[in-house]
Amino acid sequence: MKINEILKELKSVDASGNRVRIKDIIGKPEPVQTVEPDDYEDYSAEVDVDEPTVDVDEPTVDVDEPTVDVDEPTVTSDPIDTEMEKVNANIKRKVDYLVKQGVLQSGRITDAEKQYIDSVDVYVDPNKFANTDPSEVYIQATPPHPSNYGASVTIPLSKWMEAQGRDGSPFTGYVGFNRTPAGWWTDDYKAYVNPRNDLDNLIASYRKK
Repeated sequence: MKINEILKELKSVDASGNRVRIKDIIGKPEPVQTVEPDDYEDYSAEVDVDEPTVDVDEPTVDVDEPTVDVDEPTVTSDPIDTEMEKVNANIKRKVDYLVKQGVLQSGRITDAEKQYIDSVDVYVDPNKFANTDPSEVYIQATPPHPSNYGASVTIPLSKWMEAQGRDGSPFTGYVGFNRTPAGWWTDDYKAYVNPRNDLDNLIASYRKK
């Protein structure tokens, strides 16, 4: 016992009314201290319990996109048109073509020749105006190179006027046309005569005379 507790016992009396003596105190067992259960937490009792984990695979649905086979339209270019566009594409190709045809002796040309060749078609498509409206008399186009001329024809100016629905009686003289693979060319109009127009037939009739 602690000294202050002993002194406190000496001042007290026992159950018989007698004062407590020192001999009654010495050897007295220590009181047992008890701890109420609510005063502590027993962590040893804790058990780590892992929550069960459930792996849930999301259902995967393979959806095939509908495939639609679309046939691309096949555009077949007229080989003559392709040749015309290719040959007349630039001055180098034009000169190469003229050399190949024997129109030029070599690829060496003057500035004036270059300027002229640049302004004309050295290759003329025979079917160039095959689908034009017959009512159209003249078709404006790039002038053809003279190497494309196959024939030259002159017709009376009066007949030329009449073919276009005009009175030709007051007129005299002649009008000239040059034949190319694409039809008759007139330098006066810088145009082709529509091969499907009546004027084309008139010019052709004078060629035969």
